[in-house]
Amino acid sequence: MFDPEDKGPASWQKRGAILAAIASLPTIKDPSSALSTALTADDTTKLWAMVEDLDARVEKCLAAKQFLAVADALCILARFELVGQGIAEAATVSVSSRVLAHVDATAMRAQSAAILGRLSEAKATTAEISALVEAIKVPFIDVVCLI
Repeated sequence: MFDPEDKGPASWQKRGAILAAIASLPTIKDPSSALSTALTADDTTKLWAMVEDLDARVEKCLAAKQFLAVADALCILARFELVGQGIAEAATVSVSSRVLAHVDATAMRAQSAAILGRLSEAKATTAEISALVEAIKVPFIDVVCLI
């Protein structure tokens, strides 16, 4: 403890001594980590359960062509960046890989349909990709930047 006017009891630090001690501390290189909290094993387990739920939700919504729901899941996932400790990166890779795999598979279907002369199928499949990209445009860009 100290008195700002250095008039405290003899056992208290003087203002100059406290300022010198603070000045000698190492610089905080990453301010966002200054107030971070370590996750317990239970926290990590619960967080991974949430990631698995998001992954399952994305898979289900992609199959049902509910692309706005996919975007919602990606927005939730983007908030995991705040958690840190590698979980955000792993979660992002897990869920966004599923979305990318769906886009790749759909693009392959469109390409095959076009090659086989099934133009209406190719057009519909291309429209599906466009709808997905439009629905997740902003969240997906944010998520990809996390990888």
